[in-house]
Amino acid sequence: MLNGPILFCRYQNFLDACATLVVVVKYNFFSVLKYFLQLKFLRFQRKKNVIKNILNLNNTDVDTKLLYDVISVIKEDPSLEHNLLDSFSSNQVASKYALLNAVDNLNFLYQDSTVVIWGSWYGSILIPALANKVKKIVSIDLDETPLQIAKNRLFANYKNIEYVCDDIFKTYRDV
Repeated sequence: MLNGPILFCRYQNFLDACATLVVVVKYNFFSVLKYFLQLKFLRFQRKKNVIKNILNLNNTDVDTKLLYDVISVIKEDPSLEHNLLDSFSSNQVASKYALLNAVDNLNFLYQDSTVVIWGSWYGSILIPALANKVKKIVSIDLDETPLQIAKNRLFANYKNIEYVCDDIFKTYRDV
C-alpha cells in the first residue's frame, strides 16, 4: 500500500521535470543536464534516455554523444560536476558564440587554419564548434585536469586537437 503514493509522487516529480525541461531546453542545454542530474528518483541510464528523448523532440539533429560523455564523467567523479557544467553555462555559451560569430564575420578561418585557444579549460564549446572547420586546434591551459578530461573523455574522437598544459604568460609571453 505504501508503494502507491510513493510511485505517484515519483511520477508527479517526473512529469514536473519533463514540463520544466520542455521550456528550459530551448534556452540552455546544460541547464537541462544539471536539472536531471539532481533528480534522485531516476537511475543513470534512464536519465540519459529521458534527456535524449526530450532533446530529440525539440531538435532531431541533436548529437547526444557530448551530453553522454559529460554525464559519464560526472557519474565517475561527482566532484567535477560544478566545474564541468559551469563550462557550459549560459554566460560561457553566449561569450563563445559571440566570439565565433565575430570570427565568422571576419572570414579568415579556413580548412587549413590552426586555432590556438589560450586558457581553454575543457574546450567545451569552442572545440566542437571549430574542430571540423579547421586543420588543427591547440588547446592550452594551466590546469592538467580539464585538459585530460577533454582529451580522453569529451573529445577523444577529434584527431586534430593538441592539448598543452602550460602557463601562457611564461612560455608564450613573446609570441
